[in-house]
Amino acid sequence: MTEPEIKKDLLSQLLYEAQAYKKFEDIEKLVDSGMDLSMIPIQPLYVSLQNTEPDQVAMILPKLSSEQRQALRDIDMWQKDTVDPNAVYHWMEIYSKVTDDKVILEFITSEDFLLAFKNQFTIQTFDVEDPMYPDGDNYFLTEDNQLLIEYPEDFDMVQELKEMIRRLYADIGVENAYAFLFKMVVDSYQLMEEEQYQEKKERLRDFGFVDYFDALSYNSPFMNEAQIDGFIKTKKGETGDLDAVSANQSLHASSLVPYQSGMEGLKGALEKVSDEKRQQFLHFNFVRLVNARMTLEDALKNGSLAMTKVGNQTRQCLELGLEYASSKAPKEVIFERFDFVDLYKIGHSLIELTKKKIKKAMSQTPFEQDEFEYFLGMYWNAFLENSHDDVAKYKFDGSSKPLEIRDLESFELWNQATETFTTALPFVLTFFKSLENLKAGGLLNDQFYLNYEVDNIDFEAIMISSFINFVGGHYEESSAGKMGVTISELKNFYHKFFKKNDNEYLIKGEEDPVLREQTAKFIEKFGLTQIPRFDRYLYQIMLEQLNGYEVDGMTEEDFRHIGGPILLNYSNN
Repeated sequence: MTEPEIKKDLLSQLLYEAQAYKKFEDIEKLVDSGMDLSMIPIQPLYVSLQNTEPDQVAMILPKLSSEQRQALRDIDMWQKDTVDPNAVYHWMEIYSKVTDDKVILEFITSEDFLLAFKNQFTIQTFDVEDPMYPDGDNYFLTEDNQLLIEYPEDFDMVQELKEMIRRLYADIGVENAYAFLFKMVVDSYQLMEEEQYQEKKERLRDFGFVDYFDALSYNSPFMNEAQIDGFIKTKKGETGDLDAVSANQSLHASSLVPYQSGMEGLKGALEKVSDEKRQQFLHFNFVRLVNARMTLEDALKNGSLAMTKVGNQTRQCLELGLEYASSKAPKEVIFERFDFVDLYKIGHSLIELTKKKIKKAMSQTPFEQDEFEYFLGMYWNAFLENSHDDVAKYKFDGSSKPLEIRDLESFELWNQATETFTTALPFVLTFFKSLENLKAGGLLNDQFYLNYEVDNIDFEAIMISSFINFVGGHYEESSAGKMGVTISELKNFYHKFFKKNDNEYLIKGEEDPVLREQTAKFIEKFGLTQIPRFDRYLYQIMLEQLNGYEVDGMTEEDFRHIGGPILLNYSNN
């Protein structure tokens, strides 16, 4: 990639920058080169050091600025708005290995060290003349014998802790050290934690980080599509001023894996932004969005797979949000009025609103329970699984695998399928209840059927069987009530509506006028006209269940192992 291309495309520029420090060895090279590490952005620095041994991190810390060291602790030592005990021990171990006295003192005189100390240890005043010792041996006295520190039984860095306290007394003096530690005795932990949390939140803001609760607002969808459209109509472009620290922030390569290919729509829209201040603002806005999404899933601490997962979700929403906003404001330079957070929220809302429709419809049926979901059949179960996947997907007609919903065309097809599904559910439920009643009345028996046990019969099997019976004229005869078809009836259906391709039969599909006419009559006969695109569903399940068999050459034993229609355990061959 040439330099002009990098400057032209903001996303490509971020990807290019991210290659500079992908792992600890890259940081070491910068140290060896004599480069000022204080310019390394915080997020890639944190990720690069995340899986690095404590002694290696201890070696790097003195090369960083005090603001960078504080930021690394701020990211690591909190879980939402509470101190993370494991992270406390981790940073105590790191600083116990630091050789620079100034850096060690910076840590042990910091408010976050005091808070971490209070989170994990018990400290109380000690009277030499009237000593009161705790049960057990997990304690020691400070240098002046005025404070007693009790530590957890499983704590294995006692000597390191004692050394830190000794350094504190030696470096700032007995009176100051006592006063500093005495805060642990008299101050409320809850108030200390809240105060430090707010300070941590403000410190990290300039580095492009968003705290958990603010990140929730990024992920809070609009209530309905009208709200989305209202937001798009009234949104005004705002370009905030950035200081040098914020402008310098970037992302680790692991955060950007999902953005390395495709995204032509976003890149093209960004290329239309010519104002340098706006470009710089959008750069920082993207960093904040990515970090906010990482914060919600704790992905920075959970590794590259977690970061990639979150990145894929974010990218999907950005692409969909861009297309939707562009469709409502086609003549505008989208990124002059909207930023990445805006587009993410639009796309995220669109996806969540569709998921909400599905969840609401399912909640009114027993099919949301694992024991009954089988009745929906493979097609709708796959639809539900793909819809609620980490990155929402939909298997389009004829596609070999589900594809991401990332543009308006795929979003519209997904919504059409959702409408079909949610409208069909009451009808599916009626069949389910009827089947359950027949089973309860002992009117069904596994011996009646060749390829199904009664407990495995699902809606797809009933629909395909009913359709085969319908086109065979059985709903005009006395046998209209039979649930299933014979092998010969299935073969006749194949010969009428399937074409032979080598040794396999493939359904002619909706382009066949006879099949299309029979489908329309079947839908009307069964009162399915109120379900939009039910014909499309029927074609799809026949395609997936019936395509690819050589029915003329199959034995009865072969038919025992196929899905699709319910085969009766007798034939008229």
